[in-house]
Amino acid sequence: MKIIYDKEAEALYIRLTDKEIEYTEELTPNIIVDYSKDGKPVGIEVLNIKRELSPSSIKELTSIIP
Repeated sequence: MKIIYDKEAEALYIRLTDKEIEYTEELTPNIIVDYSKDGKPVGIEVLNIKRELSPSSIKELTSIIP
């Protein structure tokens, strides 16, 4: 798993596997999920993260980024 946080864009991307992305689905206007050919989640993108997650959740997620 790999987490990428872009503070300026207020975007967080969580890459779950190294599988190739086959298609993308927008669950909400700010939450987008990438799927593999077999329909399994590959990555999750959260836009406008300050609106979607609490400050403590953001801090917890970004604290595990290498």
